[in-house]
Amino acid sequence: MTATIELFFSTYSAFAYLGHAQLLRVAAAAKRRIIYRPFDLRALFAATGHPATGGLTEARRDYFFGREIERWAEHRGVPVLVCHSACHLHFAGLRTGRAQGARTGPYRGYGPVRATPRVPGSQASPQGSALARRLRTASDAPISRYGRACHGTHPSTRELERNASDMRNGTLDHIPASHGSDLAASSRMLIAALRAGHDGGALAGEMLRAHWVDGADLANREHLLAMAARVGLDGSALLQAAADDEIGALYAANTAEAIARGVFGSPTYFVDGDMFYGQDRLELVARACQQPYARRWRGAPA
Repeated sequence: MTATIELFFSTYSAFAYLGHAQLLRVAAAAKRRIIYRPFDLRALFAATGHPATGGLTEARRDYFFGREIERWAEHRGVPVLVCHSACHLHFAGLRTGRAQGARTGPYRGYGPVRATPRVPGSQASPQGSALARRLRTASDAPISRYGRACHGTHPSTRELERNASDMRNGTLDHIPASHGSDLAASSRMLIAALRAGHDGGALAGEMLRAHWVDGADLANREHLLAMAARVGLDGSALLQAAADDEIGALYAANTAEAIARGVFGSPTYFVDGDMFYGQDRLELVARACQQPYARRWRGAPA
């Protein structure tokens, strides 16, 4: 049986994005298969009493969603959203404001980004036709135009240098304006792709990249179709499959399993039952793939 690395993550997770390319390298080096488990992070927060982002002090928010993103993007060699307009959705109380030197305009590949209403984390995931209605709402919502971003799955040297310059000058503002959008459609689309035997890593990676580099809206039907097309998948077929109650049940099961296994954030990795939280633990994940750490994590298989 092929050894695995389990990945519990949310499709809008900044740190899942920052670590995804490294995770692929770790898995390839260890000859392990990644098991993707997209789950409802907001529902997990509500169920476990974890403080939402809005409950953090401004200093902690600035550190974790500002400086940490800047440093890890530079360290991992990946681009991040550079700047956007002031029309945030104020999801979870995240700091807003226009970055210095922002230039407005549509993102390449996704066109004008359409903002969608905030959906509280405790709200149940939509089932069947309700999912389609929510996607139509996302498509019909008012258009918001945002500033430039780095583009492309593989950043050019110029893009990385520009990112580094903006970081030094303090002009980065990383939170996508649609960050408060509902995540059920993207999560269930990914589960549908996995169920159909497609490369989940390619689609998961593109969802994360599109949101954090191009500012794409994970509840916008057109954007989801573009993400699927970029990795060679039929987005329409996947969204149709995503509306099935069985896919919704798998999404709920992933969330319930995450809670039962002590997951408290995204991304969380499991190597032979040993839990590692955060992409900054990927070097430990790599070690665990080769040689387990002493003692066993509670709940680890015998």
